[in-house]
Amino acid sequence: MAHRLEEIRKSKGITQTHIARQLGYKNSSYYSIIEKDKNFVPKLDMAYRLSEILGEPLDVLFPNEKILA
Repeated sequence: MAHRLEEIRKSKGITQTHIARQLGYKNSSYYSIIEKDKNFVPKLDMAYRLSEILGEPLDVLFPNEKILA
């Protein structure tokens, strides 16, 4: 199953730019690519950051996925 980053981000009214900045990116281009790639599986540190930013546990953001260490 694909990640739910875009769905959850939109439901919370959070912009891609906000998340990109929280992750340390200067613009939203790279984060946009992450959302579009439904097969994207983040490394553990990025997964935790996304979990903190979106306020959701890892298993909700990445159901049935193995997070890379």
